[in-house]
Amino acid sequence: MVAGGPITHGLRHAARELVLWLAMHERGGTLDEIGAALYPDATLQQTQQRCRTATGNVRSILRKVTQTTETFIIYNNDTGRYHLDRDVFDVDLWRFDLLIDEASRQREPGETTALLRRAASLYTDGFAVGVNSEWTIPIRETVRRRALDCLSRLAALTSTDNLTDAMATVQRAIDIDPFAESLYEQLANLQNQAGMPDAATRTLLALHRKISELD
Repeated sequence: MVAGGPITHGLRHAARELVLWLAMHERGGTLDEIGAALYPDATLQQTQQRCRTATGNVRSILRKVTQTTETFIIYNNDTGRYHLDRDVFDVDLWRFDLLIDEASRQREPGETTALLRRAASLYTDGFAVGVNSEWTIPIRETVRRRALDCLSRLAALTSTDNLTDAMATVQRAIDIDPFAESLYEQLANLQNQAGMPDAATRTLLALHRKISELD
């Protein structure tokens, strides 16, 4: 996204994939690491050439779109790593991880809740949706698990003040992972606390139906 809109023309598939890989690896990566993910059958020399070509394409298109002379993708000679320029890229995943990490260090419940709310707002349909490359699978799953933990913890924190909000938060987590037994149990407990035993029963029945789908 640039200035609120997607770039629909000019960026080659290889360039988009390189940017996505770097966005999902905040510290960037070496040629070996990038090659293992994006070009598993390529030699190191071929990987280097493909990275240079993709980087050139990214710089050319983004400079044209933004009317700047930014580097966008940086190669650090000292570390041998490619990485996105943090001064010009704003990546939801980076902010999501930062907020989750900050929340884990907080001691004050109100601050923790605020941080988790902000993190939860950044997780919409998942990261790298529509990209089916094999390297995205473990990363997407890790982010999904962190999002589920975030929502479950957020619901627990808000349940003392707002059961309705807490139940909606857990339901959102269930929508993300409809086979997570602990989430159904958490929702049923909240529904019982709210004086909704029939709803709690329906929630547990829904869990049993989902489990039966796995048999």
